[in-house]
Amino acid sequence: MITPLFSKSEYAKRRDFLVEKLDSHRDLVVLFTAPYRYRNHDSSYRFRPDSSFYHFTGFAEPDSVAFIWKEGTKTRYQLFVLPRNLEREQWDGYRWGEKRAAKEFWADDAFVIDELEKKL
Repeated sequence: MITPLFSKSEYAKRRDFLVEKLDSHRDLVVLFTAPYRYRNHDSSYRFRPDSSFYHFTGFAEPDSVAFIWKEGTKTRYQLFVLPRNLEREQWDGYRWGEKRAAKEFWADDAFVIDELEKKL
């Protein structure tokens, strides 16, 4: 698990700065992180989150998506993350899960990545 380098409010300021440049009726920022990359059958490369994704969210897990948009004058932000899975966490490391990710990373909503297609 990579912990955020800055405070939650710093990431919120970055999102607000980005959203100032958006049109509230048509613009949506979509950011992705890569999946785990396996070196062989039971060993993966060390994960590094996408720089832009991490810059605006502070969230550093693979297979994640962030939506950032403007709604009126308000910044809106959603995360799609991997679900908690204790068996996989033994091998890949801790996962925040959707409930804790929303709270810890100040997302308006967070969902399991499997729900992404339904939410679009």
